[in-house]
Amino acid sequence: MFHSSDGGINWSVTETPMVHGVASQGIFSVAFKDVRHGVIAGGDYSHPEQAGANLALTDDGGRTWRLAAVQQQKYFSAIGYVAGTDAIVAVGAASALSVNDLRSWKFLVPLSLNALDSHQGLVYAVGPNGSVAEYQLK
Repeated sequence: MFHSSDGGINWSVTETPMVHGVASQGIFSVAFKDVRHGVIAGGDYSHPEQAGANLALTDDGGRTWRLAAVQQQKYFSAIGYVAGTDAIVAVGAASALSVNDLRSWKFLVPLSLNALDSHQGLVYAVGPNGSVAEYQLK
């Protein structure tokens, strides 16, 4: 992971605990709630149901990353904070919501989804064959 603390003038490389090694493994999405708190998601898209080091967090602006406490992690293609909240949604082999910094998940829909965005507590996600999902944070 590349990190800059001066607006992109200088860059350094930061190691992450994420699974990597072959072309289908690695980080596929990054999101920040503010300048210090962020999440990364990924895994191995050739083995989407395989658990592993697929989610990590930072609380120092990306200088260091730690694995999420969530167990049974799967491949996630996208992750994001639900706008206006501390909730985090991830999509990929499973779609899940965490309201406690990735210590636990509530699985949302049994769809494989690829990308997401949120606005005012609503999460929109898209996937193969034109599938679209909407989730209202309560």
